[in-house]
Amino acid sequence: MGVHAGRECHLRDVRRTRGVPTLAAQTGSLPRIGQTFSLQIGNAPFQGQIFLFLGFSNSDFGGTPLPFSLAPFGANGCNVLCSGDQTFLLPNLLGTSVWNASVPNLPGVVFYNQAFVFDPAANAFGVTASNAGRGLVGL
Repeated sequence: MGVHAGRECHLRDVRRTRGVPTLAAQTGSLPRIGQTFSLQIGNAPFQGQIFLFLGFSNSDFGGTPLPFSLAPFGANGCNVLCSGDQTFLLPNLLGTSVWNASVPNLPGVVFYNQAFVFDPAANAFGVTASNAGRGLVGL
């Protein structure tokens, strides 16, 4: 997953409690068939829900073109960068979370991820968005 796609919320655009949420593959984790792939979300508030999008597009989400700005909802500078074909509610352990998935036998499939964090102090919408990641299922 090491390739990041798009941009996340910007500090100059929204008030933060801990900063911009981050999304990255855990060190050494690659989306290889039959193995466990792990993503880590960091820099989230110490409390609050964390959602992870797993999608197969970074250009369209249910007919809506991406990136999709969350500014009209009060989250200036925050964008939806990938489709949420599957959404996961993750535990928040003092501002961090880890998502693990068994990689299916789908060589060559490209997927995207992005995290969304409930942070009432961040902006009028109460949500911040991480960067997005791109993964390619390999052998």
